[in-house]
Amino acid sequence: MVSSLVRVATGVLLALLAIQSATARELKGIKATGIKVTVIRGEGDTKTTAQVTHFGKDNLTKAVAQGPGASAVAVNKGGQDQVAIATSNGAGAKAKAVNEQGKDQRAIATANGDGSKSAATNTKGTDQAAVSTSNGDGSEANAFNTEGNDQDSVSTSNGAGSQSNAMNSQGDGQVTVTTANGDGSVSNGQNGQGQDQDAISTSNGGGSSANSANFNGVEQAAISTSNGPGSTSSSLNVKGSDQVALTTSNGDNSFAGATNFNGAKQNAISTSNGDRSDAITTNASGFDQTAIAESNGDDSSARGGNFNGVDQTAFGTTNGDRSSADAANFNGSDQDAFATTNADDSSATAKNFNGNDQNAFGTTNAEQSGATAENFSGSDQDAFATTNARNSGAGAKNFNGKDQSAFATTNAKNSGAGAENFGGLDQTAIATTNAQSSGAGAKNFGGVDQVAISTTNGVQSGASTGNFGGSDQVAITTTNGFQSGGSANNFNGNDQDAIAVTNGDQSSANADNVRGNDQFAVSVSNGQASNANSKNVDGTAQDAISVSNGQASQANTENVRGFDQFAFAESNGDQSGATSKNFNGAAQDAVSKSNGAQSGAKSSNANGSDQFASSTSNGDGSGASAKNQNGNDQDAIATSNGDGSGADAKNSNGSAQDANATSNGAGSGATAMNSNGQNQNADATSNGGGSSAKAKNERGTKQDADATSNGGGSAAQAKNRDGTLQGASATSNGGGSVAVAGNDKGYKQNSAATSNGGGSTAVAGNDNGAKQDAVATANRDGSGAAARNFDGVNQVTVATTNG
Repeated sequence: MVSSLVRVATGVLLALLAIQSATARELKGIKATGIKVTVIRGEGDTKTTAQVTHFGKDNLTKAVAQGPGASAVAVNKGGQDQVAIATSNGAGAKAKAVNEQGKDQRAIATANGDGSKSAATNTKGTDQAAVSTSNGDGSEANAFNTEGNDQDSVSTSNGAGSQSNAMNSQGDGQVTVTTANGDGSVSNGQNGQGQDQDAISTSNGGGSSANSANFNGVEQAAISTSNGPGSTSSSLNVKGSDQVALTTSNGDNSFAGATNFNGAKQNAISTSNGDRSDAITTNASGFDQTAIAESNGDDSSARGGNFNGVDQTAFGTTNGDRSSADAANFNGSDQDAFATTNADDSSATAKNFNGNDQNAFGTTNAEQSGATAENFSGSDQDAFATTNARNSGAGAKNFNGKDQSAFATTNAKNSGAGAENFGGLDQTAIATTNAQSSGAGAKNFGGVDQVAISTTNGVQSGASTGNFGGSDQVAITTTNGFQSGGSANNFNGNDQDAIAVTNGDQSSANADNVRGNDQFAVSVSNGQASNANSKNVDGTAQDAISVSNGQASQANTENVRGFDQFAFAESNGDQSGATSKNFNGAAQDAVSKSNGAQSGAKSSNANGSDQFASSTSNGDGSGASAKNQNGNDQDAIATSNGDGSGADAKNSNGSAQDANATSNGAGSGATAMNSNGQNQNADATSNGGGSSAKAKNERGTKQDADATSNGGGSAAQAKNRDGTLQGASATSNGGGSVAVAGNDKGYKQNSAATSNGGGSTAVAGNDNGAKQDAVATANRDGSGAAARNFDGVNQVTVATTNG
């Protein structure tokens, strides 16, 4: 595309040169005869004058004053082979042709318009041709060649009150052609101190201005054309080689500017087609630079700039009214920036900085939208910002990295999308808004193989993803629910994955990984107004998964500074909550599920190794909690099945501990606990409505505690403390019955208590002994049975109440 445009510009240049400088080329075939001619025409009008000054060798000097009150001055002074012809045909017109101290000079000045002025001057040069023609009434045309070789300047003012100025200075092979066709228009062209320079200016619109200039360069071409009334076109080449600056202002009161500086193979093309629009392009100090700006919309502004680089391309195009497009490349190699506005009142920016193989595309397709794409200081960077919806904004940025890609796309009204990469290698950030009034942000920082993807599908939703300073990081956030919010983050880690999805209206989902290795966090909120959070911190092989399915439910999971940690939380019941946590451990698993409405389930592991905690609340309004702390090979399982029931299982500071608590009866409670021991098992099950079961092992080795409450409102308690090989079993079967079994400070202690009768009580206990067995059974309603052993060895006690 770039090469074809340059070929078109070159073709235009050659055509203009062939047509407009033909007169100057033909003049070089005129041979001076040494004759001086003075002609005065005015029919008695003493104000009509013609003057000649004829000094030199082989010179032709001719002055013709045809119009009333006209004046013509032709001067050849101190040169050789000079031709000076001044002709004033218009009333009050003035023509002046001057050759001074040169060789092979041709100066032709013609003033045809009434009150017009025409001046052609050659000074101290060789092979110079200056042609000035003022055709419009009150117009002015000036052509100057100074101290150069092979200079051609052609100036023509056709419009009434127009002005045309063409100048060549101290150069070789310079061509300047200026034409002012519009009434009151101005056309200026200048070549200075260069070689093979071409400056062509044409002002066609009334009151328009065209300016072109070349300075101190080789193979420079500046072409300016102002077609719109009141428009301005300026082209400039400075100190460079193989430079092309082409400007065209077609819109009323529009402006087009193109500038090349100090470079080789520089192309700057500006076209302003919209009324009151402006298009500006700049190339500076570089090699193989192309800048193209085209403003097609009314009151629009387009910019294209290249600076100090090699193989730079910048395209700024405005197609919408009152829109602006800015494309720029800085100090780099193989840089491409494309800024395009296709909608009214939109703005697009594309910029590359100091890099290699950088691509930035900013495109606005919707009204009142803005798109910005930027690359900074990096290699192999791609930034794409596209706005497809009204009142939306998209920003995509790459910083200091290699193989960075940022994609920001807005497809819905009033939405915003931002994608950024910082200082890293192999980074990809994608932000897409598909829903109205939504916002999506995706960021990568300082890492390797980072991917951040944010997508908003729900109206007024927000999605944010971030990767920081790590390797092999993936963060994905998708918000599908109305007014939902999602966030997924990775920090400073290796092989980190964070996924957050919000499907429910007004729901939120968060997934985080921090400074870890092989971390995985997934957060999904499906229920309306639900909330799901997952978190991994400083660990290796950490997994956190949270899913909130129930309306207004909560699910939270967390892993902190551990090894091989897994946390899963799922809230299925409306207004339920599920939480699972792992802290500082290895091989820790925490699973929480709240299935009942308003139910809560909690599971925790802390500071241990090989810990498992599972909590499930199935009954409405039920609660289940399972906890492990500071231990090794700990298992805690809590399940609450009955409505309003509670189950709690806990292990602390021990090794090989198992705690199981199950509450099946409505309003029942089950507690199973192990603390400070080894090989401890605690099982508590509450089956009866309003019943209670407690099983506890404390400061022992090989302790088993089983408590089961089957009767409505019954209570069962089993406890082992400060012993070895202790077994305690309590079962309350009768309604309102109580069963208590306990072992304390002993060795090989077994106690069993069973209350079968309604309101009965059974107590079995061993205290401070070895090989003690106590069995108590209360079968009769309201009866009590107690069996105890104290301070002994090989003790057996059995108590039974039958009726």
